[in-house]
Amino acid sequence: MLGKISDESFLLVIRSVVVVFGMLVMGFALNSTSSIFEMVENAYKVTLVAAFIPLTLGLYWSRATTQGAMLSITLGVVSWVLLEIGNPEGVWPPQLVGLGMATIGMLVGSLTPQILHRDSNVIEDMPSV
Repeated sequence: MLGKISDESFLLVIRSVVVVFGMLVMGFALNSTSSIFEMVENAYKVTLVAAFIPLTLGLYWSRATTQGAMLSITLGVVSWVLLEIGNPEGVWPPQLVGLGMATIGMLVGSLTPQILHRDSNVIEDMPSV
């Protein structure tokens, strides 16, 4: 986004982002009525539904793609937020539904383009009549 910048400028940007983010988190914590346990629990819910599946499968599954990671993040977060708002005490905890949807999103998003590409190659390789 910033184009080609020097190492010193890049370090300054990173440090600035850390300071600004830290101030925002501190402001949130000071104005929250939740206990520290609840705040940490909620922070890990976000990590579970948005980052765990794309990071894990991205590292250990050779067929993982960017499309799969984006769909995983989107489905995980959207399903989790909708259930947190609409039905937090449902049969399944919202964060587990988000984790399941993130897994489905990673599998569908990663495999669908590969299957479509393979099928298009099969059609192209068929002899013409």
